[in-house]
Amino acid sequence: MYKVKQIYNENLELSVPTCMYKVKPACSTAPLQTSPESGSGTDSDECLQALERRQDAILERLQALQQDVQSLCQSVCGPGVDEETSERREIIHKSATNAMEAPSLESILGKHHGAVWDLVINANPASPPLSLLVLYGLLKKRYRVLGNTHVHSSVRSISSALRSCLGGSMGQTGFRQEYQMVFTLIWKDVAHPELRLGATVAGPIEGEGNIARFLFGLLSTCSQDPEQATIVDTWVDRATSHLLAGDAKRRAAAMRLLAEALDPASAMTTTESSWLVGRQLSVADIMVWSALVHSGHPLPSTVSRWVQTCETFPEFMSARSIFD
Repeated sequence: MYKVKQIYNENLELSVPTCMYKVKPACSTAPLQTSPESGSGTDSDECLQALERRQDAILERLQALQQDVQSLCQSVCGPGVDEETSERREIIHKSATNAMEAPSLESILGKHHGAVWDLVINANPASPPLSLLVLYGLLKKRYRVLGNTHVHSSVRSISSALRSCLGGSMGQTGFRQEYQMVFTLIWKDVAHPELRLGATVAGPIEGEGNIARFLFGLLSTCSQDPEQATIVDTWVDRATSHLLAGDAKRRAAAMRLLAEALDPASAMTTTESSWLVGRQLSVADIMVWSALVHSGHPLPSTVSRWVQTCETFPEFMSARSIFD
């Protein structure tokens, strides 16, 4: 290699002010003795070896702590804890593909090892999600559900009916651990309802229709053919985009389709089971009913009779009472 002329003079003496104190050099300017003839080791070698020994000791302690945590977790929660996170990430996919099959709560939400599932919903009191209140009443029939209602600081005023729409603490006694699910409704200034499931699920479920689909998936025990499931999804989307948020033209078109679907002469359901799709209650009935109550527009006679039939059930009646 070629040499470059030194650009500074290392023998240059600098005048140091007498008011400053001197400090020993932090590094040695003498060349390191790496040859075997130089001796068994230097001070720097001993420092490096001590640092390595200290690092090895720290790593051993960390490994021991990790083993202790794993053994403690297995003794408290049982095996299979590592699979819990991946199971929860599939909740949204399961609720969309198997919305009509729910043999048990754990089969849908995954193993929770004795803990309580928290369903936290943010909703705007200016547009209460009536469908979610109906589903809350239906969930209480199938599971042990504890309901709570809170008011966010972004809400200036709220009616007493909305404050107690989940029934308050009446009839709900005992400890939190005695319930399978905690249904918390937070009245908050949000654009649309949001559902957060537990603390480990990455993102919320947004929109009243999507939340209603998910909650109804926890209820239904009967399977549904793909054609019927498609019709249900169509009515859920139609309820939110046409009946509730659509303009006059789209709302009138959806109302005509609804009247035709509920007409005894053309409907596929019997008079003993006059639901919108099939012979049993579906999420389509709940969402369409909620949209009709919110809209407040005059209803055809067929649709009006169907709404009155829905409100004979206590879950619909309780949700409707907050508008009276």
